[in-house]
Amino acid sequence: MYRTLIDAFESGDLHAAREAQAKSVAFIEIMARHPFHAAAKCVLKKLGFDFGTCRLPQASLDLTDERSLLNDLDAIGFFA
Repeated sequence: MYRTLIDAFESGDLHAAREAQAKSVAFIEIMARHPFHAAAKCVLKKLGFDFGTCRLPQASLDLTDERSLLNDLDAIGFFA
């Protein structure tokens, strides 16, 4: 996502850069609704990088929060 943003900006495609920036902002807003490490591990697992659960005292996302996070990211096209 960020590579797309940088490439678009550097090539002068400001329309694509603005779209990528808006997607970036939406991504951060969605991630901020959840504990950072748990949300990051959930996203990484979806991308094929399973680093296991969070260490105590941090908790992993429960199934409802995990589904909510992934559905919200799907809605903005994060995994496309």
